[in-house]
Amino acid sequence: MAAIAAFCLPFSALAQTAATRHLVYDYTVGTKSDSISDNNEIATGAATSDLGGSGSDMGQIIVDISGVEPDGGLVLAVSETSRSNHSAKPATCVVYSNTNVVCGAGDVHPEEMSVIRTLSPKFFDAGNLDAHHHWQVSNAAAGVTIDFTATPNAGGTSLDIVSERHEKASNGNTVDAEGKYSYDIAKLIPTSLSEYQTVRQQNGAGAYTTIVIDVTAKLASDSGLGKS
Repeated sequence: MAAIAAFCLPFSALAQTAATRHLVYDYTVGTKSDSISDNNEIATGAATSDLGGSGSDMGQIIVDISGVEPDGGLVLAVSETSRSNHSAKPATCVVYSNTNVVCGAGDVHPEEMSVIRTLSPKFFDAGNLDAHHHWQVSNAAAGVTIDFTATPNAGGTSLDIVSERHEKASNGNTVDAEGKYSYDIAKLIPTSLSEYQTVRQQNGAGAYTTIVIDVTAKLASDSGLGKS
């Protein structure tokens, strides 16, 4: 099931310019899938086919930021190198402040989406916080609701942000995800993160598959904000 909050466009529809900022994240990912039918038989798989039969992997996610579109979307290229066969060639994406991601042609793996979805420099806006340091992003038409809570750390240079995301497609498929971010308010990016996703796919009457995707990532290098 493709994430409801990520959409694909032809590659030519996305802006392509030289990178102004280079980010590298070290990551780990683990997956597990269970299929259940109406007779309660359970078949457990080690991983989704996206991981080529491996239940876990680790490596680096490389992000090259090239600019901002007129609508505020952050244009970037994301790629992945892994310990096994899970590497991915660069794909061009646009990331919005509400964590919506639009990508061109090419594969963008779940762990890449986990890293890039909060990279918009307008992702965190203190003006959006309520009295409980909470803000919400929702799109009723797409079936998406995301709740965020931010807790300032000592020194005032970083925040701990927790997110709870729920997606429900018209076909009944759902995604529930809990994210945790250590967010640098000077660099305007997360320096570490974890995301635990549970994807439930309907396979007909009384049958469904549950896929769990567990991602962690930590910033390994950052070339800096570059020129505005």
